[in-house]
Amino acid sequence: MENTTATYPHGKNYYIFLVAYLVGLSAFGSFVNDMYLPTLPEMTRYFQCPVSVIQLGLTMGMLGLGIGQLILGPVSDKYGRKPVLMTTMTIFIIGAVVSIFSPDIHFFLGCRFVQGIGASCGYFQRSSAGKNNGTYRCHQRLCTCFRTGARRHSGGC
Repeated sequence: MENTTATYPHGKNYYIFLVAYLVGLSAFGSFVNDMYLPTLPEMTRYFQCPVSVIQLGLTMGMLGLGIGQLILGPVSDKYGRKPVLMTTMTIFIIGAVVSIFSPDIHFFLGCRFVQGIGASCGYFQRSSAGKNNGTYRCHQRLCTCFRTGARRHSGGC
């Protein structure tokens, strides 16, 4: 019988869960964009506006991702990863649900910005957690595989 406490101080299942969890977190940013792209033609019909206005949804999502990382990184350092992560995941879910009921394109664009902010925490949280626990290399490989598969199945490139 091998001694796994030296290799895995928290247990092997903990590290398997941690890597899977971090891969899932890193996917939020990809889902903000990749799940949105195939719906562009239908959204132009639904909101009755030009494609260029609908494409602002991508811009707003990316803007939210960028601004969220700038703001939430220091907030996470001050208050800890877990409370910030739980809050931003809640923000992401609320933004996604509310965007379903958007009455017009301007409200929808605001929801996309909120979704981007909510998804941004997964970007920097997965990197810092993976590096601190020594699972970074395995995590990066799995993220690459997961993102590629998610893009293929969602219709993204």
